[in-house]
Amino acid sequence: MASRMDQLLQANSVFAQSWPTPPTMVQMRAVADGALLVLTCMDPRVVPEQFLPNAQFAVFRNAGGRYSSDLVRTIATVRKLMADKPGAKTTVMVVHHTDCGMTHLTNKEIQDDLVTKFPGSAETAKEIDFGCFAEEDLVKTIKEDVEALQAEEILKGVEILGFTLDTVTGILSRV
Repeated sequence: MASRMDQLLQANSVFAQSWPTPPTMVQMRAVADGALLVLTCMDPRVVPEQFLPNAQFAVFRNAGGRYSSDLVRTIATVRKLMADKPGAKTTVMVVHHTDCGMTHLTNKEIQDDLVTKFPGSAETAKEIDFGCFAEEDLVKTIKEDVEALQAEEILKGVEILGFTLDTVTGILSRV
């Protein structure tokens, strides 16, 4: 029986047969008049290409779609790549969703699990803020992440907007 990875590679082989060659980065940069980056969750139900059809954007996904220092690095890079012309604008959409896995866990649960499994890394595990939150705090977490990004000096001038995605209806709502 083929391994899961073998199955994935076989599926990719079929997919690649109809892969249209995309423009190069040089070509994309030449016509770019701004940048859009969507920060969202890694949840497989949350696919920006589906809930934002016909839009071109970069995607940054992590557990919960939460603020992180690596996100700041990514936004700065996308801005330089795609919005480096006079008058070009960079926009970030912070999209959290209903029924997020991060609402089914607590930071302490994850930390305790890691300490149990990897006692030698207990200090590291205890220092990590996993970004868990209660479902009723969905809008609050979006506002926190928007404000954290807006406070980053190197992101001055970047438009940062917050949204909820309802995973039942697919409706995106501005916060």
